[in-house]
Amino acid sequence: MAYKFQLGTAKISGSIIPTTDDSFDLGEAGKEFANLFIDGTAHIDAINLGGTVVNATAAELNKLAGSDSNSAANKMIILDANGDFEMQDNDKIHFGDGADANIHWDGNSLEIGADTNVNINIGGTTSEVTFGDNVTITGDLTINGTTTTVNSTTIEITSSFTFEGNVPNSNETVFGVTNPTADTTINLPALSAGTYHVPVLSAVSTTAITATPEEINYLDNDDLVAADITKLAALTATAAEINYLDNDNLTAADITKLAAIDASAAEINLLDAGAGSSVALAAGDGFIMFDASDSDNAKKILASDIKTYVAGTNVYQLSGSGTNDGIIGAASGSGFYYNVSSELDEDGLSYESKYMISGSGWTIGDTVRIKAPQFASGGKISIFAQSSSAGDFAHSIENIQSDTSGSNMAQLGLDANDEPAIVLESSNAAVTLIHWGQNTEGSLTTFFWSIV
Repeated sequence: MAYKFQLGTAKISGSIIPTTDDSFDLGEAGKEFANLFIDGTAHIDAINLGGTVVNATAAELNKLAGSDSNSAANKMIILDANGDFEMQDNDKIHFGDGADANIHWDGNSLEIGADTNVNINIGGTTSEVTFGDNVTITGDLTINGTTTTVNSTTIEITSSFTFEGNVPNSNETVFGVTNPTADTTINLPALSAGTYHVPVLSAVSTTAITATPEEINYLDNDDLVAADITKLAALTATAAEINYLDNDNLTAADITKLAAIDASAAEINLLDAGAGSSVALAAGDGFIMFDASDSDNAKKILASDIKTYVAGTNVYQLSGSGTNDGIIGAASGSGFYYNVSSELDEDGLSYESKYMISGSGWTIGDTVRIKAPQFASGGKISIFAQSSSAGDFAHSIENIQSDTSGSNMAQLGLDANDEPAIVLESSNAAVTLIHWGQNTEGSLTTFFWSIV
């Protein structure tokens, strides 16, 4: 027969039940049973496993009952043969005493954080964090590091950058953009090493500056002040006239000269006089002249000054004798001039008096001033440019030359091609000749004169 229990040779077929609960032991220290075989349920109040007391509750031990690598409620996750385990959709791993933060997969994305506000720190003070794919930040991005490197072809900013100084305070600089109405590209140029500052405007404008940096640099002049710009604003010259400044030969030195101009806008606008302007001269009217005694600096003189100058200089009056009167040579006082003080002696000239610019002793810049007397009927003075019979010199007044030499004065003005360069027929008419150039070819020197 089958016995339910056997003790030594004694066999017991019924239950072993102590007479008092929790009073008797099965074995003792040093006298332990070898193996315990139980086919059923072992009801044990406590477990000492190899000398270690197991304090886990039955509920806690039951969590070890997971059967695969998938997460399940109240079960431990067992690694599969590959060492992997799988968290099911929306199963969360919580952190913190109150499940303050969690990480889970919601079926579409890996979620890190919590349903409430929580701070998340990634990396340490010296470590690096690398994102290998696109990163989208739906909130604000604050960077506290001292160096930020962005290797990107295009950075899109919706509104503006805000800059804090190296010493944080309540003030910031906002770098923004007006809402664009067209695609626009603004490039920072390649410059030499140094510190540069972006210019700022106090008003919104869509006008593009077309002046080159070199042209704008003309304004970088210590002598140029706001009053000079005021003068420019008052100018009435046209844009075409102002565009004369767009010249490759215009330099910063020219602008320096402009800065030194103390003329008023009204005075400058006199240069913009229209064609055919004519006014009656008065003693107080002004002219621009170049002062030879002051490095040819331009100065303003009055009409009365010109009158005084003319009256005090040797303005010569040609004599008349009824014949070909003579040669105007380079030496002053050659006998063919009379001082203006003798003017009355020549009044009433009633015939043609002829003169010839002659000689080779002239110097570029020499001036001949000629004034006629009071003419009677038939009176006039004709002036010719002589050609030397020796072929060593010739004179040209406004490209007009005489065919008659000084040795044949009787023929002066009689040949068909022998025409005077100047004819004075009005009483007290005056003319000035200026010797402006010479040209020598072989033995012939040509002296060129202009009429002022």
